[in-house]
Amino acid sequence: MAVLGFTLPPDSGEKLSLGVTVLLSLTVFQQTVSESMPITSLQIPLLGTYFNCIMFMVASSVVTTIMILNYHHRLADTHEMPEWVRVLFLQWIPWLLRMSRPGEKITRKTIMMQNKMKELDLKEKSSKSLLANVLDMDDDFRPSSTLPHSHVHPHHPSHAHPQQNNGGFIR
Repeated sequence: MAVLGFTLPPDSGEKLSLGVTVLLSLTVFQQTVSESMPITSLQIPLLGTYFNCIMFMVASSVVTTIMILNYHHRLADTHEMPEWVRVLFLQWIPWLLRMSRPGEKITRKTIMMQNKMKELDLKEKSSKSLLANVLDMDDDFRPSSTLPHSHVHPHHPSHAHPQQNNGGFIR
């Protein structure tokens, strides 16, 4: 019955409830059998070990069903594929299985080149963002002559003498 849960389509709505029902029925049946069996000494009956193994298998199938339903109901709008999954399942496994995409041959060299290009793109994006941060800081800078002054601070760096104000550098 637990294997039957994997044959049901995910949109049926009964995939998970079948697994939980099978798990519950096994628990009730194990309880009924254990009450009717005579009390033994320190040994665990073989039938009890069998029921525990079957319950473990059904419980693991329920957990697997939950994971399957989670991945089935994900959308491209709500979830993004992690980079390691993309590289593993779209590049390396097809290369190992000697698969190819239409119009594109997958070789180890092309995989390495794609990874190198992505690294270069990331470096370029990070340097652009750093440059954008620097430019944003420069855009916020206003010369002191355009700001309204209610009073003048003689020790403020914007009012210092030109030979003393050299951008914070000592010559």
